[in-house]
Amino acid sequence: VAASPLGGFVVIGRRRRIDTHRYATGVWGRRFDDLGAPLGPSFVVEIVEPTTLAWPHAAFDAAGRLYVAWGAQGGSDAFPGARLYDASGATLQTTFRAFQNTGGSTGELHLALRPDGRFIEGWGDRGNLALQVRALCVPPHHTGCGDGIVSAPCERCDAGAANSDTTPDACRTTCMTPSCGDGVVDHFEDCDDGNRVGCDGCDRDCHAEPGWQCGDAIVSNDCDEQCDDGPANDDATPNACRTDCLPARCGDGVLDDGERCDDGNRTSCDGCSDLCVPEPGLVCGDGIPEMLCGEQCDDGNTTPGDGCTEPCRLERVPGGGSSLTDCHAEWVVDNPANAPRLDKDGHISGVQVCRDGDPRCDFDGTFGTCTFHLRVCTNNTNLDACDLGTRRLRSWELRSPSANKAAKKPELAAVRAAFASVPGAILGPTQPDLCSETLAVPVALKSSAGGLQKGTLALKSLATLYTGAKDSDKLKLTCEP
Repeated sequence: VAASPLGGFVVIGRRRRIDTHRYATGVWGRRFDDLGAPLGPSFVVEIVEPTTLAWPHAAFDAAGRLYVAWGAQGGSDAFPGARLYDASGATLQTTFRAFQNTGGSTGELHLALRPDGRFIEGWGDRGNLALQVRALCVPPHHTGCGDGIVSAPCERCDAGAANSDTTPDACRTTCMTPSCGDGVVDHFEDCDDGNRVGCDGCDRDCHAEPGWQCGDAIVSNDCDEQCDDGPANDDATPNACRTDCLPARCGDGVLDDGERCDDGNRTSCDGCSDLCVPEPGLVCGDGIPEMLCGEQCDDGNTTPGDGCTEPCRLERVPGGGSSLTDCHAEWVVDNPANAPRLDKDGHISGVQVCRDGDPRCDFDGTFGTCTFHLRVCTNNTNLDACDLGTRRLRSWELRSPSANKAAKKPELAAVRAAFASVPGAILGPTQPDLCSETLAVPVALKSSAGGLQKGTLALKSLATLYTGAKDSDKLKLTCEP
């Protein structure tokens, strides 16, 4: 692909023959305008046998002349070729030998334009890199433009002193013939605005473009207009054609038919979604967790210590593992009554105390037992020192109370049963701040001769990543009478 300094670009490639293919094998090209629209059909640069053809390359000089060259393989008759075109696409020089190869094989050729207008050619020759500089139509190698003599291949015309860049149909001062895009209206043009880009009143072929301007009441499909009601185009009236000649649509700031809201953008999480549908739950504390909009939780309030606080971020207990892995499994405890709420490091305390019957932390309503509500979360984003590079958990297990102790004590069996659903909720996904469902974990008061005394439960867990890294966590729950 090569871009022209006059606008547009060309694609040059090789085409191999297929039995049913209607195209000949060789070097082919096609020109396009700045918007990518084809400027005519594909054209043949040179017919070359498929066994000898290497990838071609192309480059433009400052005057818009196109230089195409290709390498060759297979023998002394398979010489590397080149061809020169003027700015309009007409041939300036037919195929010539690009350079003298000595081994009958040049491999792939590359071109680059120097600031002085000469081309650098580079090619592979028998495993070696070879370079040369070629001057085509640049001074001091060509200085004849304006002498009244047409000098091929660099000139298409030369009227001497009559060369002009402003006179219609005159030979230009580059010794190129008049062409569309040179800024002069010639006899074969309706207009010429100095470019070959359409939708500006003069199309890429220098023909006038009726209806190109939005608001003229003519729908121009070539210029991407989908509607045009002339003076009736409006950016404030529901369902009207807009002043950019596009139909009314979600995100234009006007409530049109089929829309329930329109805030002037197609961005979600601002109250009106990208489909122009209202988004409830965007206020932290309304009880609707909007995970896609950055809320990690929403328990209907902004009370600190209940596991979710302003601005709807999880309050997690790191668990006391290594700072490098502690984020892979953490606890969340619903206990705004706990004091002190934070530990010495500023994290939610790993010692949680609840008084039996306190509705802020005891969720069973049964005398003699505190039922804590907690969750287990993985892939946590609250610890900066923790590496979340590979954050999938392979396993999670509750190590204390152990299965052996639970087999002997029903109250510990109830605790292990509460955690049975955790592995299925948090293993595998890489979603950040992923939590289990709320778990009801009972802690009973102890009976003694002097009456009921506080009961404690020590929880210990082990999370293992697919990388083999481990995260050990602990949490102490205390129920006071």
